[in-house]
Amino acid sequence: EQEKFMLTNRDIVLSKTAVPIKVAVPEAPFIYPAGNIFIIRLKEDSDLNRYYLKCFLESEEGTRRLRMLSSGSSLVSFTKGSLERLEIPFRSAAAQQELEQQYRSCEARIRQLEGELAKLRQDQRGYLAGMPE
Repeated sequence: EQEKFMLTNRDIVLSKTAVPIKVAVPEAPFIYPAGNIFIIRLKEDSDLNRYYLKCFLESEEGTRRLRMLSSGSSLVSFTKGSLERLEIPFRSAAAQQELEQQYRSCEARIRQLEGELAKLRQDQRGYLAGMPE
């Protein structure tokens, strides 16, 4: 029973109602919570890379196409049917893999810099705490 709620390494998660659209590539196995999300599960023989799909959906063109398929004016929302009509531009497997590597490298660097920034802010608060009253 619980297995139907388990994400796999073929899944991406997409918010049903959000602007900007939230897309995640979860690390499996992971139990997803029910709620305002779609799980897009790629077929086992799919030529589509999860990170390529994530990048496309978050891109200006992907966002534009999703908005064209959405309903609602102030609160954008999607249906399963509208997502099934979404056309994804094809790229070779090598091009998709290269994009994934570049994207993940950027993500890792951002996490590193965010950690450094958090440490600097902590240091700064420490300096301020030492100010005389």
